[in-house]
Amino acid sequence: LVVQNNGDVSFYEDTGTTAKFFWDASVENLGIGTTAPTLIGFGSGTSGLEIADATLAGIRLNGNAADSMYFVSGSGQHWLYGKGAVPMTFSTNGAEAMRIDASGNVGIGTSSPGTALEVKGDGSSVQVSSADYDVALLGRRGSSGTDLDKGYMRLRDTGTTKVAIDSAGNTYFNGGNVGIGTAAPTAPLTVSSTGWKHLEMTSTDSD
Repeated sequence: LVVQNNGDVSFYEDTGTTAKFFWDASVENLGIGTTAPTLIGFGSGTSGLEIADATLAGIRLNGNAADSMYFVSGSGQHWLYGKGAVPMTFSTNGAEAMRIDASGNVGIGTSSPGTALEVKGDGSSVQVSSADYDVALLGRRGSSGTDLDKGYMRLRDTGTTKVAIDSAGNTYFNGGNVGIGTAAPTAPLTVSSTGWKHLEMTSTDSD
């Protein structure tokens, strides 16, 4: 153990030649495996802990040996690893926001996702955007009342809706020709089939 006049503290390994645990008083950073701990990536003046190693550096949180949690960084990749068949949860503002269950399903707004990705909650939707525009949306039809329980999908071209599938309203395709059974439609609607029946129209009216 060495304590410098400037407040730096070094803990050495058994040979007394290499400091393995170091407190940098000038920046208030703690280093394990490094004598120059820094958190520059988070902005100047940031204080914290750096764990360094030439191959792998990590932390193990062992609340239960069978269900330990690992944070590991290595050459070219990083791991956030949960051991055991238990969920990994992420919380914000004092409440769970997302979880990955033991099967690998992701739940947002639900603690029991039944598919690879489940987003749950009144008003929830999934949106894809470019740097300039909203491109696609899948979610509820409206923001209140019964429309919260009705599905809606929208596709846009540079900010203009071209395709809309509305479970309780108008559905339209305005982005080009539509093909059924073909990937190269030559008219607003092209239906291609190997059978004799290509298009059938029926009415529910009695007349």
